Amino acid sequence: MVNKIKYNKYLVKRNIKSSVFTHLFSISKYKKELYLSLYPKDENIDEKDIKTWTLSSIFTNIQINDLGLLVKNKLLVLVEAQSIWTLNILPRMIEYIGESFNRYVLETNQNIYGTKKVVLPKPELYVLYTGSKIIKEKFISLKKEFFNNNCSIDVKVNIITLNNSSRVVKEYIKFAKIIDTNTKKYGYTKKSINETIDYCIKKNILREYLTEYKKEVYNIMTSVYDQKTATEMFERALRAEGIQQGMQQGKIDLMIGMVKDNIISINDAAKRLKMTESEFLKLM
Repeated sequence: MVNKIKYNKYLVKRNIKSSVFTHLFSISKYKKELYLSLYPKDENIDEKDIKTWTLSSIFTNIQINDLGLLVKNKLLVLVEAQSIWTLNILPRMIEYIGESFNRYVLETNQNIYGTKKVVLPKPELYVLYTGSKIIKEKFISLKKEFFNNNCSIDVKVNIITLNNSSRVVKEYIKFAKIIDTNTKKYGYTKKSINETIDYCIKKNILREYLTEYKKEVYNIMTSVYDQKTATEMFERALRAEGIQQGMQQGKIDLMIGMVKDNIISINDAAKRLKMTESEFLKLM
């Protein structure tokens, strides 16, 4: 048989998971703005009360989820940004909650295997959707979407869209939509990046942030575009190799059939396939 496509031939370079979203909300004042957009009644919150609780791999330091916030050690807010709608955010959130709780228990020196009940922050889950699909639901449920409401556990994720967002979150969603528009218009190019940043500053969308961190945002977007381009090249290479593999396999099948029907000899078939007789016999 022809060897299967070796995916490791095309190694797509992957940097630490980074985006304008994670960079924006790693900054204290915007982190507070994000919190207030989700909990507007808690006006007395201070920047120092909000701790970044984003997960990363202990071996590679690669970011696992988009954003985690621990507020006053009482509230755990997990926010994922999605431009493509998928219900798979629900099982992913279970993983994030488990890892976040495990980290909290360890860092607070509690024993989850002991008899004393551990103290945990209350989890609140959000998906910030920036795509074009119209989402009417205010939240999605693991129990409902995956198990037809017949399950002993459930996870509910609140949905934030342009229509029900406020403050910096609304501005970020507008920014993300403008990125999509310019990418479709100019492709993954510097022009697309510059047009997005300049337009948003002009229209007062994340203006302060984009003005102060313009260089960082440009570098982040360039990195993301480079990854997307590399991924597209990777997929094209796989498709091309798949076609070549299919053609070669078809040729082999034809030669084997012709040998079995005594139309040509094994030696002739091997020569046509540019291989030795023993290699051809193994294929048969």
